[in-house]
Amino acid sequence: MIFRICLLFLCVHGSCVLAQKPTVRRIDVKDGYHIEVTNPGYLPISLVFEWQLDNLRVEGERDTVVLAPRSTRIVHRLVRVNNRDGYGFRYSYTSQTGTINRQPYDTAYVYALPFSGPVARRVLQGYDGSFSHRAKAALDFDMPEGTPVLAARSGTVIEAVASNDSGCPDPVCSQFSNLVRILHADGTIAEYVHLRKNGVAVALGAPVATGDLLGYSGNTGYSTGPHLHFAVYQQRVGERIFLPTVFRTTERDSMRLVAGARYTAPE
Repeated sequence: MIFRICLLFLCVHGSCVLAQKPTVRRIDVKDGYHIEVTNPGYLPISLVFEWQLDNLRVEGERDTVVLAPRSTRIVHRLVRVNNRDGYGFRYSYTSQTGTINRQPYDTAYVYALPFSGPVARRVLQGYDGSFSHRAKAALDFDMPEGTPVLAARSGTVIEAVASNDSGCPDPVCSQFSNLVRILHADGTIAEYVHLRKNGVAVALGAPVATGDLLGYSGNTGYSTGPHLHFAVYQQRVGERIFLPTVFRTTERDSMRLVAGARYTAPE
């Protein structure tokens, strides 16, 4: 049987998310086939199949198939139409990291500040900032190079980049960011960006708890000076949906951070 496979695999900052490549398996059954897909990664994936069928019909999901993280299931059944004639098929598919729809998440979660006290740190750029946060719920914290960066929420490390040593105030330098991305229990992802060269202290796939050391701040990537970029998002097909966050500070148990203000982490 002849078939071809087309893959589109989402990569960013020169590094792909952990183990996201799916596997597709054809299972021969009486009068047809089953198509089984395995997602070995920590994020959902979406696949779209195209068919060329000979005396077969497709049963199951006909359009976009969304597969949960670290799961395997049969997504299509190809059933013989006419028992007197032979049958066969060709197919192709595209695969992307993320889902086609926004997923529910814990809107009430209160994050820890990604640094320790007692030093108060200023938010250089907040939501919808004119420099690099247009239409984006993200925060830039003023942070001297080498400051410990801590996990604001527990989760699993799905990306870690530490080899870059350059930065500049131009979007072209985004590809040179050192960073850590953490997958949370509700499927959201936090990114900690602009870490110094060799400034990552965690490994891919490692579990982290709130307050654990992730690395050290720096000035790599699209940056005008040493700081930490922090944001939380959902990964959808072809885009990221950035989400507003609230934090626990010495002022309040839960508050939205704003540009220009200084905040201190509770001891």
